[in-house]
Amino acid sequence: MQTCNTEYVTIGPDMSELSFLDMNDVRSQYQRRSAVSKELIRLLERANAKKFADLALGISDVDGNYSAAEHGLGPQILAARSASTVLELGNRLAVCSEPKQMVETIYAARVPNLKISVGSEIAMMVRPTTFWVANTRSIWAHLLVKHSFDYAKANEELRLYRDPERTSEMDYRLWKAIYLIMEKDLIRLGEMAEAEAIAQKVKKGSDRNIWFDAIANAIYEKRSTSG
Repeated sequence: MQTCNTEYVTIGPDMSELSFLDMNDVRSQYQRRSAVSKELIRLLERANAKKFADLALGISDVDGNYSAAEHGLGPQILAARSASTVLELGNRLAVCSEPKQMVETIYAARVPNLKISVGSEIAMMVRPTTFWVANTRSIWAHLLVKHSFDYAKANEELRLYRDPERTSEMDYRLWKAIYLIMEKDLIRLGEMAEAEAIAQKVKKGSDRNIWFDAIANAIYEKRSTSG
């Protein structure tokens, strides 16, 4: 993962075809994340709080949590709460049966600096067949599909979601709502990426939500600021 200094992004005219993506790179990122997911599940099962928290918060390995690592949130979270608290949250997320419950579990934990972006990433990594990530990159990918790859509209809507004036309750309601509606667009994006992977003779990822995440990251990192 590369860190981003540009808050809003633009894309080229061939965006809708995803032909600009190197699907081997997408596959490599998927494989790294899939391996970390398996390790997190193992650490959760063994109740290894320190190693689980360090990995789940992107401290020991950036591939553990891009949202936390990119903004340096891991150390801040552990300064406010113990590794055992993060492990307990991981256990609660692992037994959530559906998205609404998962989002409610994140906010009910009341862990400083651990909201939807970091929390949904932990959820995806411990339940990759059930949950997807809701961070700037995946939400932007969702908005691109929603707006038929009109990047100006996607960027404008993304600004609304990043309004710093919202209260915590408003923030909770907003992110809960967007999380529940973005899956269909991620599925559509996955279908498009699968077609491109076939064209490039690359095997798609079997853990669909980690595959969606790899695609969203690749799209975001291939942005152009010239438009």
